Amino acid sequence: MAKSPLAKAKEKAWKAFSMFIRRRDCLLENGFRTDYAKCCTCDTVQHWRSLQAGHFIDGRKNSTLFDERACHAQCCKCNMFNSGNKVQYFLFMEQKYGREVIDQLLRQNNETRKYTVDDFNQITAQYKAKFAEIDK
Repeated sequence: MAKSPLAKAKEKAWKAFSMFIRRRDCLLENGFRTDYAKCCTCDTVQHWRSLQAGHFIDGRKNSTLFDERACHAQCCKCNMFNSGNKVQYFLFMEQKYGREVIDQLLRQNNETRKYTVDDFNQITAQYKAKFAEIDK
């Protein structure tokens, strides 16, 4: 079955966002441009292309899907096979952002967010530009 234009646009936006998140975390982890970052939940170091953009809140709901505070580089084992390694993710989030941001994201997750194709196209362009800026 062919994907709808909305689904295709969302897929492109997610790809651009995911690439930015993983690249951002390489920079944040090391303070300089490198191709490696730590998984936010187990500290395994991997090449950014091997990491995934793992969400703090399950379900990738639209209200937090593209929130940079709710998504970080995570290894496949933690993100996929350990269902996000939620206890460690919570501890990471608490240390990095504090409880106030966690509570804000949890409230935000209850909101409904609907995107249009144009919204997704704007997100794609925004994160491609952000990626290019840090990938110099």
